[in-house]
Amino acid sequence: MRQLRQSFEDRIQALLTSEQQSRFQEIKQGRKTEMRAHLPALRAFRQAGRENLALKADLKAYRQEHIRPVMQAHRNHFESQLTEADQSTLADIRAQMQSLQPQMKVMRDIQFQMRQSQSLPTEAQKAEWLALHEAKLAQMHRLRKLAESYRPALEAIWEEMASQRENWNNELQALIQQHLGQDIPAPLLAKMGQRGMPGPAKFLLMAPQPETESLAPSPAPLVYPNPAGQQHTLRYEVPQAGNVRIQLLDARGKVLRTLVNEKRAVGSYSQQVDTHDLAPGRYFYQIQTPAGNETQRLILE
Repeated sequence: MRQLRQSFEDRIQALLTSEQQSRFQEIKQGRKTEMRAHLPALRAFRQAGRENLALKADLKAYRQEHIRPVMQAHRNHFESQLTEADQSTLADIRAQMQSLQPQMKVMRDIQFQMRQSQSLPTEAQKAEWLALHEAKLAQMHRLRKLAESYRPALEAIWEEMASQRENWNNELQALIQQHLGQDIPAPLLAKMGQRGMPGPAKFLLMAPQPETESLAPSPAPLVYPNPAGQQHTLRYEVPQAGNVRIQLLDARGKVLRTLVNEKRAVGSYSQQVDTHDLAPGRYFYQIQTPAGNETQRLILE
């Protein structure tokens, strides 16, 4: 992993001027010093954040409800400022990035398993991961170069959203502290709070959507009633035929039961679920289909 990170850093350094390289090293050293002071706590809170499904679901819901619509509206308006050539370039970058996503997900899953088992990657895996990251880095370089050409317009949008972004960051940090406690080291809290708020380059990468489409309800799985009593209904979509697995988890991510684990045709499905034996509290449905994964929160009273 260190070799991979060093390789990426070397490539970034090659793109910087000598003054920028010097500043980069100063910032890097400052962050290292700050992080070392909080290292044990950082590791503990980072692991807790990864395993806390309730936190993940609440953060995702907040971003979808508060951040995404505002960003999407600004992005829709910004599309008219792009030249046709740049619109075409962005479409190509999106396509290239999307084609890399399945391989990147497999890589992350393997790396997570290796961390759990404390095993090391093979040389072939290192080479494969390096090639993947180089491909992603190449597209991000194209994207940042394009964003740089629109810097004044993007900076104006960021200035317009300054108060909103500060409010989002504060509310996200409060939400994190609500789940993980008040003793989170400031560097980690700031980093976690900034996730989900795209920078100028990723803002540019967002695909414009018609207003009616951006305001349309998401085809996410639905639990009703929610909060629920002893019984409720789970409704979900299967957009692509294949194996479907639905599991009910507690707030810590422990699998309590598997409701479905079989092949399903394309269509809409609903299922009655009896939860009379579960204590009141927060639970989650994890729904895996060939089209992707969804997490749906369930509150039992």
